[in-house]
Amino acid sequence: MSGVVYRKYNKEGVLLYVGCSTSYFARLMNHIYGTDWVKEVHTIRLTHFNSKIDALIEESRAIKAEKPLYNRNLTDGQALPRRKSVYSEKQK
Repeated sequence: MSGVVYRKYNKEGVLLYVGCSTSYFARLMNHIYGTDWVKEVHTIRLTHFNSKIDALIEESRAIKAEKPLYNRNLTDGQALPRRKSVYSEKQK
């Protein structure tokens, strides 16, 4: 499954938000109806990735390095959420 990282900027070029999704347009609707700051968005830049994991890694890196105004998660040194392992150890 592929993923996309999106960056939303205001008209002055200030980074407002960085997000990640497998369906950007569905996520866009969440922002339109669920946030007040969406009225400030002037430019949206999308970066496509071959996997959701690669997109999540980039989202985490971007939030920490670029410090968007409205991101609350991953800005205080938090790690990415842990995924359940698909491998199991053989029992002895």
